[in-house]
Amino acid sequence: MKNDFTANKADTGVFTLCSCNFLACAKILGDSLSKFNPQLRLIIGLVDKIRSDIDLSEFSSFEIIEIDKAEIPDLDEKSIEYDIVELNTAVKPSFFKYLFKTRAHLKNILFFDPDIMFYDDLTLICQALEKFDIVLTPHIIKPLKKSEIEQRFFKPGLYNLGFVGLKRSKSAFELLDWWEERLRKYCKFSDDLCFDQKWMDFSPIFFDNVGILKHPGLNVACWNAQERAITKKDNKFFVNNEYPLIFFHFSGVIVVLAKDELCWQEDKLPLIQEYQRLLDINKHAYWQQCKCYYIDFFKSIKEKNLRSRSNLSFVEKILLQLYRIFQSMLPEAVKKKIRKIRSDNG
Repeated sequence: MKNDFTANKADTGVFTLCSCNFLACAKILGDSLSKFNPQLRLIIGLVDKIRSDIDLSEFSSFEIIEIDKAEIPDLDEKSIEYDIVELNTAVKPSFFKYLFKTRAHLKNILFFDPDIMFYDDLTLICQALEKFDIVLTPHIIKPLKKSEIEQRFFKPGLYNLGFVGLKRSKSAFELLDWWEERLRKYCKFSDDLCFDQKWMDFSPIFFDNVGILKHPGLNVACWNAQERAITKKDNKFFVNNEYPLIFFHFSGVIVVLAKDELCWQEDKLPLIQEYQRLLDINKHAYWQQCKCYYIDFFKSIKEKNLRSRSNLSFVEKILLQLYRIFQSMLPEAVKKKIRKIRSDNG
C-alpha cells in the first residue's frame, strides 16, 4: 500500500494556517513533511498580508497563499470579532473548500497545525482515506487512571483539530458547509467552544463515513502524553515501544485543561529540546514580533468590542464600509491613511 501511496502522490494536498508570527513553526512543519514525504509540498494559508519588509526567501520550497485570495466568507467581520487564534481557526473549513475548488486533481486534503512536526510518512492516514471520507484523531484513546479525569476534555472536545483529513466526497463537503457556517460567529475559545474544535464532536453523528484514527503515533501531545511513552531505536522514534511516531503536536510545554496541568514527561524532553533548537534556527523570536495585518488593522474597533458598532464615529463607519466594499481596489496610500485615522482615534 505504501507504494500505491507514492504512485498517487499528486492526489494528496497538505496545508497549514498561520499568521506571520508562526512562520517559524510552519517552516519546521514543511521541512519535516518534505523529509519523510518528499512527494508532498506544504501549502501555507497565510492569515496575514505579505509586507515588503518581510523576507520570505527561506520559504521558497512552500506555496504561500494569502488568506484574502482564498474566498473566505465575511473575512472582515471575522477579523473584527475574533482574536488572532480564533481567526486562524475560523477560516479552516473555508480554506479546505478553496483548495478542493481550485485543485481539482486533489483527492485528499490534510490539515495540520503549524506547531506539528513529522517523524514518519503519512501512508497510514492516506490508507485510512481510502476507506473513510473524514478522518480525525481523538485527544485520548484510553480511559485515564482517575475516574473523573476525563472531565478535562469536556470543553476542548473529543477530537484534536490540529489534524483533519478529508477525501473529496459528498460527506466531506457537507461537513465543510456545516462547519463553515458555525464558525462564522461561533469560533471563540470561550463559550465552551474551544475555537473550531468542539463542533467536531457532532461529526460522527451528522455525517457519514467518519473514521476515528486511534494509532498511538498520530497527534502525540501533552494531553495524551501519559498514555504514549516515547523511545528511540535505530534513529527512529516509537510510541510504547511498538508504534512508529508519525507526528508530534508541540502545543506548549504546559497545557492547562480545566483546573489540572499536564506537563511534559522526561521521555518527551529530547523531542522538546530539538524542537526548541529548530525554533531558534528558524528565527521564531523574530517572527513572533510580527503583528497580524487583520488584527492590527481593526484594532480600534476590536478594543471597543462593539459587535453592532453603534459607538463608532461617523468617519469610522464610512471608512469601514468603504474598506469592506473596495478593499481590493484601494491603493496602499489610502489603506495607510485609514490605519492612521484608526490609530489616532483608538
